[in-house]
Amino acid sequence: SMSTEAAILGTPSINLAEIALEVGVFQRLIELDLLKIIPNIKTTIKNGEEMLSDSFLKDNFNGKRKHFLDQIIN
Repeated sequence: SMSTEAAILGTPSINLAEIALEVGVFQRLIELDLLKIIPNIKTTIKNGEEMLSDSFLKDNFNGKRKHFLDQIIN
């Protein structure tokens, strides 16, 4: 999915599909805080606004992404 690709490429993302909670790759990305699954649109908007207001989001996210890739590659 696009949200998975975004997470692996280093772009914070939110997935609205609740079914994604049952899929292994999504579960792993959620565990590492690389992806959020929020099926409620009002909560999604609130969470998105919080993400956009976080000036350290990109740096923090890239650190988590690097950790994930190090685990996969090594």
